Amino acid sequence: MIKILITGNGAGKTTCAIGKAIRFIGNKQSVYFRSFFKTPTSESSTLMGLEQCYPKLLNYQTCGVYGYENKNEQFKAGALELTNVCLLKDYNVIILDELTYMLEYLKWDKEYITKFINNLQCDCLIITGRNCPRWFVKIFDTVSEIKKMKHIYDETKEAHEGIDF
Repeated sequence: MIKILITGNGAGKTTCAIGKAIRFIGNKQSVYFRSFFKTPTSESSTLMGLEQCYPKLLNYQTCGVYGYENKNEQFKAGALELTNVCLLKDYNVIILDELTYMLEYLKWDKEYITKFINNLQCDCLIITGRNCPRWFVKIFDTVSEIKKMKHIYDETKEAHEGIDF
C-alpha cells in the first residue's frame, strides 16, 4: 500500500485529495472518501456530484463533526466509524480527510494509529490534516506540506462560494 499524507497550515489539503480522487476515478479505480471535519456543505458538494456520476467508483461519507459544541464526543463517534473503514475491502483507494484532528483531539498513540493504517486493505491511502506529529509523518511514503503564505480569511473571515466550498 502506498501511503500519502497531505498536511500543513495552508488551504487546499482537501482540494488536493479531491484532485487525487478524480485522477483515480479517471483510471477506473474505486475510491472511499471519508471526511472527519467537514460539514455536508463544504467540499462535499464536489464529491456528491462525482458520486452521482460514478456511483460504482466513489463512496463519499462525512462524519459531520464540524460545528458541534462537544467535539470530543463527536470525535469519539468518528473513531468508532474507523472500525468500519478497516473492514473495507472493495476500494483501491481510501482517503481519510482531516483524520489528523482525530489524532490531536483523541490523543491517539503511535501504536494504535500505526496498527490501524497497516490493517487497511487498499492499494493507496491518503490522509489530510494539520498538526502532524513527527512520528506520524514517518509512517508515510509521500508527504506534501501546504504552507500558508497569505489567505483572504486573514482579512475578511468569510468563506467564498466556489473558492472555499
